[in-house]
Amino acid sequence: MLPQSHPYVATNTEVERIFSSKYVVVIGVTAKQGGIYQPAVLAKVQRITAALLQMPGVVKENLLSLSARRVKAISGNADGLDVKPLMETVPQTASQLLVLRQAVRSNPVYLNSIVSNDERIISRHPAGQSVAGESRSLPR
Repeated sequence: MLPQSHPYVATNTEVERIFSSKYVVVIGVTAKQGGIYQPAVLAKVQRITAALLQMPGVVKENLLSLSARRVKAISGNADGLDVKPLMETVPQTASQLLVLRQAVRSNPVYLNSIVSNDERIISRHPAGQSVAGESRSLPR
């Protein structure tokens, strides 16, 4: 058994402290050019998210992604709150992309957790359970 001061143990302890689980994976997607608010980049995020949801060991309720069902766009209106999925489908037009961008920016919880502050990286956090011997490829 390794001592608590060993770098591997210290790193594992820090991951558990930050994410409240030792079974955490963070997947980042960056655009080759420009920012993340491009249909091709967002379609890739949607494909990867769908693939993660099919993997054994992934706790679906803990998956964070722009296209995950639990990630919501929340805004106020005259009747109270309007709550809907953040990205139900991949935005295709400039106006749809702007709506998504504004929804992300309006919720500080999503900045630097799902989308980087500079809007160049999208990440997914598929927290899961340990599944011995499992290995799967994700779509490109």
